[in-house]
Amino acid sequence: MRIKTLLSGLLLLGMLWTNPAAAEGQAPSPVDQGAVQSVIDSQIRAFLAEDGEKAFSFAAPIIKQKFGNASNFMRMVEIGYPPVYAPQEFSFGKVEQRGDQIVQEVLLTVPDGSQSLALYKLQKMEDGSWKINAVFLRELPDQVS
Repeated sequence: MRIKTLLSGLLLLGMLWTNPAAAEGQAPSPVDQGAVQSVIDSQIRAFLAEDGEKAFSFAAPIIKQKFGNASNFMRMVEIGYPPVYAPQEFSFGKVEQRGDQIVQEVLLTVPDGSQSLALYKLQKMEDGSWKINAVFLRELPDQVS
């Protein structure tokens, strides 16, 4: 796959992301919060295991449609979202619900010790499951000890 296609995919993911400051949400139910965190945790662990099919299974239909298959999806994440693709560790932060979507902060630490904040946007599917439909990534400034 060419870099131009990957970049257009990254642009699509950015367009799917709504501004996190645009509309204040509310706290999701503990069941939904647990389900969302389980989806994110499972996808990150699938990236670490290089299990593209499993990682792709947590993507929302619009993402699946855009990338077509697990191989294309994995290349896009590896190139465009390295902290998500291979974190040394990760932890969950603030979470809020906005209608049928939940935004979950995830703090990612990569092997060199640098940190990024990923804002995951998940959408509730008709069957009640949650799927990831966007990730917005921000590098964090180095921590002063």
